Amino acid sequence: MASFLYTLTLSCSLLFFAHPFYVSICEINHNSETASLEITLKLFTSDLEDCLEKNGAPNLQIGTKKESEETNEILKTYINESLHIQINEKEVIPIYLGKEVEDEVTWIYLEAKKIKKVESIQIKNSLLFEFEDSQTNIIHIFANDEKKSMLLNRSNDEDKVTY
Repeated sequence: MASFLYTLTLSCSLLFFAHPFYVSICEINHNSETASLEITLKLFTSDLEDCLEKNGAPNLQIGTKKESEETNEILKTYINESLHIQINEKEVIPIYLGKEVEDEVTWIYLEAKKIKKVESIQIKNSLLFEFEDSQTNIIHIFANDEKKSMLLNRSNDEDKVTY
C-alpha cells in the first residue's frame, strides 16, 4: 500500500511539473514629479523567444554572447503591437528604453512622458497570447498613491481602472 501511495504521489508531482504555467508581469508607475509612466515588463526569456520565432523572427538568443543585433528593434516592434495603453481616454505610445536579462527572465523597460495626471488607465495586453493559450498577464498600476491590478488572458485581454 505504501508503495502505491508513493507511486501515486510521484506521478501527480510529475504531472504538475510537466504542465508549466505561463505568466508575465507588467508594472506601471505614474511618476507625478516627472509627469511620466515608468513601465516594466517581466517575461520568461524562453517564452518570449519562442513567441517571436513563431511570429517569424530569427533565433534572437536573448541575453547570450550570440544575441542578435536585431533584438532591441524586434522587441520594440512586438511590444508596440501587443501592448496598448490609454490614459484618460487618450492613447499613449511608450518609448522602448531597453532590456535586461536575469537568469531565465527578461526585463523590458518603457516610458511614456507628459502624463501629468491619471484619472483612468485602459490596457490591452496580448503579450505572448499567440504562443500559449493559457498565458496570463498580470498588470499592477501605481498612481495617485493607490495600487490597482488587472489579470488579463486570451479571452479577456483588456481592462480599465479609474482613479
